[in-house]
Amino acid sequence: MKTLPCGLWGGISGLKVLACSSVALCAVLNIASADLIMDLRVGSLSGAGSLADDKTVLGVDVGSIITLQVWAQITAAGTTQINDTFGLQRVMGSIISTSSPASGGNVRGNMSPAQLFAPYDSLPRPIAAFAGQVAELSAPADGSLDLGGNGTTPVSNTFIIFRADPFTGELIRDDEYAIPTNNVPVGATVNAITDGYEFLLGTADFTVNTILDEEDPAIALNWVIPPFTSPANKGMRALWVQGNGVVVSGNMQANLMSVGDPVTISAASAVEAIPEPGTCVAILGGMAVLGLRRGRHRLS
Repeated sequence: MKTLPCGLWGGISGLKVLACSSVALCAVLNIASADLIMDLRVGSLSGAGSLADDKTVLGVDVGSIITLQVWAQITAAGTTQINDTFGLQRVMGSIISTSSPASGGNVRGNMSPAQLFAPYDSLPRPIAAFAGQVAELSAPADGSLDLGGNGTTPVSNTFIIFRADPFTGELIRDDEYAIPTNNVPVGATVNAITDGYEFLLGTADFTVNTILDEEDPAIALNWVIPPFTSPANKGMRALWVQGNGVVVSGNMQANLMSVGDPVTISAASAVEAIPEPGTCVAILGGMAVLGLRRGRHRLS
């Protein structure tokens, strides 16, 4: 396995920047104003490779399996907080790869259907929890199979759906669904974060099946919010509560939904230390001075 080229200033952070598409970068820029952030993280790694952090996997090979955790982070950043009740009833979306070049970066692989964690594995219809459909969803196609859908309507048995039983959890208002919250988690894994709480919804595996040019950027995987067009369909994308005493939906409050940084996966392995730009400039400057002195010595 090759090491990362010196041109990736900042080491791992440089790898992340190159791996992100313009869409992913725009989504990251919205995080500061988002109240529901869907965040993918690396939960575990099986096979070749190493974890630089919970967003970066390096040195993978054919057969490496990266288990992605799906977290929903809910804060009161964009609303007036009146209580300490934060929770999620359901969320719908996809996990889609992006790469540069679009032909697949230096890694290709396939997603597997998600493992839905309780209580977000409820089956009552009309909206039942679903593990997602494995399909090529990247545009343009990048040779890796994604998970979910990319249509403008919620076609059955395509999108990943994490959904709790609407009759269990904390009742926000008498005329609304009950919702698993930080106060009544109904078995959910819940962590306190700044201005709110995060909920672990499930996991999904990405299995590497092809290694290409290791000098190409990494492949990036991220949660994608469904591009639904009608208000009714947009409302199906998510239902949550964020300390403001009302149930928020993916339609009227769509501007409050966003995604975190992508997970990047690369066949390249990090060098032990990658110089910062200023350090490299100083080194090159020193080499130039040394070369000039040697030239003068020869002339004398």
